[in-house]
Amino acid sequence: MKKLMEFQLFEPIGSGVNNYYSPRSDEQIDSFVKTIMKTKKSLKDLKIKEAGDDISDHHFLVTEEKSEWLSKIKSYYEAIGRIFLHAMLDKEKVVSSVMLDLIRNAIFLSVRPDNECYCSDDLMNSLNGVVEKGEFNKVVDDGATFDDCFNDGNMEIVNKDNFKSFLLRRAKLMLDDRCYAIDAMNKGVTLGGRFDIGQSFYKIPVEEVLVKLIFTKPNIEADDLISVLTKKSLHNNDRNPDEISTLYKTQKTFVHEVMPNIIKEWTYQERSQFIMTCTGNGALPYQMSNDKKNSFKICIEFNDFDIFGDDHLPVFHTCENAIKLPFTAYGGSGKKFLQKLQQVYDYNGTDGFGMQ
Repeated sequence: MKKLMEFQLFEPIGSGVNNYYSPRSDEQIDSFVKTIMKTKKSLKDLKIKEAGDDISDHHFLVTEEKSEWLSKIKSYYEAIGRIFLHAMLDKEKVVSSVMLDLIRNAIFLSVRPDNECYCSDDLMNSLNGVVEKGEFNKVVDDGATFDDCFNDGNMEIVNKDNFKSFLLRRAKLMLDDRCYAIDAMNKGVTLGGRFDIGQSFYKIPVEEVLVKLIFTKPNIEADDLISVLTKKSLHNNDRNPDEISTLYKTQKTFVHEVMPNIIKEWTYQERSQFIMTCTGNGALPYQMSNDKKNSFKICIEFNDFDIFGDDHLPVFHTCENAIKLPFTAYGGSGKKFLQKLQQVYDYNGTDGFGMQ
């Protein structure tokens, strides 16, 4: 018997650091249901023919069958929404590629960009994620009207002055096209409407109260890891000022040149292993561009008190998201650092907690 089709609930959009996953559109879901119903009907008719029965006696109830399949698919989306809710309540991370602000707000807060309660801090982030600049420029260059783009009877030509209106309509269209998935996930998050998240969080950027808690990136790009590194130095007062000045330069070179080169050479797995050792989690939280004060960081601390020389291994503190290195920074040698790091991995694994 022919195996029935598989259906992925989310589709990848973009690539690299701009990659995210979007729930399937209603049209894609309907198309899948239609295809699988045809496949099942063909198999069923074949069995009937082989049994010598009259196919006309086995009427295929298309409407009822479609409803059943849609209910099954929606139940999976609802389950994902329930997972999001539990993650929020338990302060756990869901390792997931980033969803657009637009879709997250619709799922978690039941609001759209044209809603008066929509947070202004999220608005342009949401809209700019809908249309790439090149796509909009092509629409303008082609002299397209709103009717050409949205079939809404509006013959106004799209231009840079009505850019926001264009984005709002595209955003609405994106949400309208994904009602099955978004409504079902919203139902899971809100326990069927009994738990109103939006009532408490309408005026707060959703990124600050929800995304911080549950969304992380599974594949860590080199630039993402490099961007979260920060430096700290603690020196012994017994050192003379000239030596301290020289070592500060070595530390700066280590953080801004040596480590970035190492990170760029690492695989996704090696970056994840390093982050696991520093933080206890194998992924990076979703970073909020407008939240500089509370953004996630991994501190490289050059410590002259806890680690006394280049022969010592790095010390990791997952509670502080920190790695402590000798004040001498292994003489600025990436090779020596990697040797010491590998010794830590070999001896302790990637569990962190003050490994020395």
